[in-house]
Amino acid sequence: MKRKRSLLARWWRMQKVCAVAGCGAAVGAGVEYLMDPDRGHSRRARARDMALRRARVTLRRGSRSAARAAHRQIDHVEGELRSRVVRSGRREETVDDITLAQKVRSEALGHLERPLRHVLLDVADGVVTLRGEVASPEDKTKIDRAVRAVAGVRTVEDLLHLAGEDAPNKAAALHVDRATAATARSS
Repeated sequence: MKRKRSLLARWWRMQKVCAVAGCGAAVGAGVEYLMDPDRGHSRRARARDMALRRARVTLRRGSRSAARAAHRQIDHVEGELRSRVVRSGRREETVDDITLAQKVRSEALGHLERPLRHVLLDVADGVVTLRGEVASPEDKTKIDRAVRAVAGVRTVEDLLHLAGEDAPNKAAALHVDRATAATARSS
């Protein structure tokens, strides 16, 4: 038993000596390679350039992953805020006017029974303005309710009118025109 331990101990000592000698030889060869009087300067410059390039790549990868992590965190926080707004019952969604107009056309006006060829839609800062003719007062109230139900709509300015009636935004002007025409005829 004692003999086996001594053989094992000698074997480990030899391994250590070989490892140290191998490391020393490798370091010596590296120093000789880099300090060569003929080509050592260019080798050192190439080694320095490679080390700097690897460091830049590592930093770039690290900054990209940090930026991705920051974006993921921001997206997570925005999602949490949106879900809390939805859960609290408020509908505070900010979209640009073009997107909101398309959303109103598809969600509110796209599901009505009758085609709405004579209804025009304008959006400015979340305020939806409806213009045009409708067939019945029920259609007018259905359209108004449907548009108000779309998320992102702040208010609705309803200028819809029944066929054969004057538009609400032009009624006063038409009344004045008719009155002036009547006074011009009587004089």
